Amino acid sequence: MTGAPAALYVDFDNVFSGLLEQDEGAALRFAEHPEAWLPRLTEELGGPRWLHLRCYVNAGGSARHPRPDEPRIPFLPFRRHFARAGFEVVDCPPLTPQLKNAADIRLAVDAMDALHGPARVEEFVVASSDSDFTPLLTRLRAADRRTTLVTTFEPAEALTAAAGRHLDRDALLALVIGHRASPAPSDGRSLPPGWTAFELAVREEVARADVPLVLSELGKRLRRRLAGQMNGAGWYGHRTLSQALGALEIDGLRLSQHHVWDSTRHHRQPVR
Repeated sequence: MTGAPAALYVDFDNVFSGLLEQDEGAALRFAEHPEAWLPRLTEELGGPRWLHLRCYVNAGGSARHPRPDEPRIPFLPFRRHFARAGFEVVDCPPLTPQLKNAADIRLAVDAMDALHGPARVEEFVVASSDSDFTPLLTRLRAADRRTTLVTTFEPAEALTAAAGRHLDRDALLALVIGHRASPAPSDGRSLPPGWTAFELAVREEVARADVPLVLSELGKRLRRRLAGQMNGAGWYGHRTLSQALGALEIDGLRLSQHHVWDSTRHHRQPVR
């Protein structure tokens, strides 16, 4: 419903860590540019009018870097980006020796306050894969409110069943990078796990290149970048990198036997 009053609650630590396991570039884009993906999310949801925008973050916390030799990534520098994008940033420091914070409880309390507040909120959007939010979504549904769940980790079935609508990891990645993910194959098969992260990595590697990329070098970069989610020697169900690149629907992407390039930017075709 266009213009329907809505609330968005982002469990930052959960979402950022989940994206980081898939693709470092996507995670940083989510954390540093909420002003870019928020309008896309708004459009995806049918144009709600946000009454509440809240981001729950442990400012003293950090996430493990996907490359073990790199230091942990602190959350504190990202607070200002959400504040500038119009979010109310709610700090949720750890409360126990095990570093457990109360972000889930604080988020749930705020949602219940909004449910019973003076302005009627028609849709509640929760960005988290934490199954602790299952009772909250069930309660909101019982109050005849629309609910949307946005996840990065593989969520529990009970959590997704409690939500009226579910945007999974690939849908969020597509919103964050600003492109729709490549459509599913016409024979009805689903896209292989990690395909959207692969598409994002290809887009970014080609975009930052000033000249056509040598396929073998691109393959090395992609394997380093996507090492945590690639299984075996193939490329997401394709025997070679060229076959996987050919299955992507990226405007301007061109392939030869040894190179890949963007025909809208790289005006000279590569020589062998």
